[in-house]
Amino acid sequence: MSANTRKDADAQSSARVLYWCAWGFSSFGLLLVLFGIYFARLAGASSSWPKTEGKVERVGVRTYVSVNHQHTARGVRTYFPEVQYSYSVDGRPYASKRFSLGEDAQDYQERDDAVKAASAYRAGDAIDVYYDPSDPSSAVLQKGFTMGSWVPLLMGLVFGGFGALLFWSFGKLSPAETGPPAAPR
Repeated sequence: MSANTRKDADAQSSARVLYWCAWGFSSFGLLLVLFGIYFARLAGASSSWPKTEGKVERVGVRTYVSVNHQHTARGVRTYFPEVQYSYSVDGRPYASKRFSLGEDAQDYQERDDAVKAASAYRAGDAIDVYYDPSDPSSAVLQKGFTMGSWVPLLMGLVFGGFGALLFWSFGKLSPAETGPPAAPR
């Protein structure tokens, strides 16, 4: 095989990888956009969810440790107030600990701050619970849009945009470099 033939084969192989990566990122982005639209619509619909009275069952602080090579070996700790509550709809009991659609309660870097935030709730207290009338097992303490309700849509746009950029890059390659795309094996 001559050096030029080998170079052309390598270029075509690289172009095929670029082509299939473009499809992968675009497809994943499209799926995230579709889910993001659904999730954002659900968050918007939660603004009109009916309210029922619930009862705080347990209050605590949850610790999340993310291990990141840029930080200490112990990882970075984040603390969340966690409120478990019960409620009933049409006489049927339910339980949840979901704060809002798309995110937990605010996170804190210091455990004492999360404990202070959790102290706003006490076991046994009455609490307003907003539930989905089409699925009463889905409930929140804070209804409506939050930053977290937009994350899937935004991530879908990022992945889809990157896939579109890869397709654009693929289109800039010469026909000798691209050749016909081969089917995956």
